[in-house]
Amino acid sequence: MIRRRFLVAAASMAVLAGCATNWSTNYGGLNASDTRNWRIGTVTVNVPDTLTVNESDSYSPDGDIVWRGEPAGDRRAQVQDIFEESIKRGTRTMRGGQTVNLNVEVKKFHGISDIARKNLSVSGVHNITFDITITNRSGAVIAQEADVKADLIAYSGQDAIDAEAQGQTQRVRIVNHLSGVFKNWFGHGTDMRKTFARMGR
Repeated sequence: MIRRRFLVAAASMAVLAGCATNWSTNYGGLNASDTRNWRIGTVTVNVPDTLTVNESDSYSPDGDIVWRGEPAGDRRAQVQDIFEESIKRGTRTMRGGQTVNLNVEVKKFHGISDIARKNLSVSGVHNITFDITITNRSGAVIAQEADVKADLIAYSGQDAIDAEAQGQTQRVRIVNHLSGVFKNWFGHGTDMRKTFARMGR
């Protein structure tokens, strides 16, 4: 039985290794000089019904949304909540006199399955992609960017156990990461852009 589990895990790692291994947090963003007078008004996060949700506990599940960081439920609503919290944190210092509205459309939110998180090691990626549109109070588009990438290493094996013990759950880590991405996209805070190699899907 142990040997069988080892062979399954080894085969699954081979499958993961065959997928793309280059990941990134990458975006153009805006300059602080352009946004210093902005205040965020209405925030709309759209998680389209057309995005597929995969709940299968396989090593390499297909789907636009693969999320196991919260109890089973409405995954689209959970992803929406994660983005809304991240945006609130990432823009809370923007207190200028010009109100702008922020629209985000989620295109991919692909984490790792429970079985992969438990049995693999040094593997896994939270693959996150979305569009941003900024409009003024009259609804005119004043800034936008498609395919903002916010990939993040997803912990597995002992790394996942150690992170959980320190309160660094999957949700906590993603909110921290996304809030930094939004803050820097508006021209403030730490530059979150980077590229990394990781076995994942």
